[in-house]
Amino acid sequence: MGHLDGKVAFITGASTGVGEATALRFAAEGARVSLIARREQEGERVVRGIQDQGGTAIFFRADVSNAEDVDRAVEKTVSEFGTLDIGVNNAGILGEMAPIMEMDTENWLNVLNINLHGVFHAMRAEARAMKERGG
Repeated sequence: MGHLDGKVAFITGASTGVGEATALRFAAEGARVSLIARREQEGERVVRGIQDQGGTAIFFRADVSNAEDVDRAVEKTVSEFGTLDIGVNNAGILGEMAPIMEMDTENWLNVLNINLHGVFHAMRAEARAMKERGG
């Protein structure tokens, strides 16, 4: 038995890097995982890897900078798994690196929308789902 048996985890940025590693580890510990990312092929690859190891995972293509995308992904996670216990808000980007005096405002706003607003959107949707179920 794993430390996360019976738990459901919602993981943003789960198609590569830290998010992928977190999803794989949580699944190995018994959690059912909902993977959220913009890159569909990579997300589906991670799901297959988890399933190949006997775990349970689903993938939703979503952009965390879009509140409706995140709300929909949380709703589908709860619909599929019946609950939500854990939120891992990992999605993030570096953006285009440049000296500040050369940085494009649109690039900066994109970084903020994903790295800051994306965490807010996910935490709000996760907390609502958890509270509705007594968590």
